[in-house]
Amino acid sequence: MIVKAINPKHQTLVNKAVIWAVKYNEYNTSRNTASDGLQEDQYEEDCKIWRKFNRLCENSWDKYQSYLGELPSRERSIIDRWEDSYSIEC
Repeated sequence: MIVKAINPKHQTLVNKAVIWAVKYNEYNTSRNTASDGLQEDQYEEDCKIWRKFNRLCENSWDKYQSYLGELPSRERSIIDRWEDSYSIEC
């Protein structure tokens, strides 16, 4: 899960972006599992567990985007390549 930044001064932001991307992927998997476990006549928004993981997904996605926004484009390209190999569901 270690992604090496081109410029060492950006390594901290790259690490944080990667951590939040992994968290988003985990929360998204849990949200999908909660969605699959619903009864046919039940909406996702009515399920407390689904709402919890949806909120966590939204928060982690926002943080991920925030850290990406602080990085220069060449550092973002490294994270994009990592996402392709990690197969993150963005």
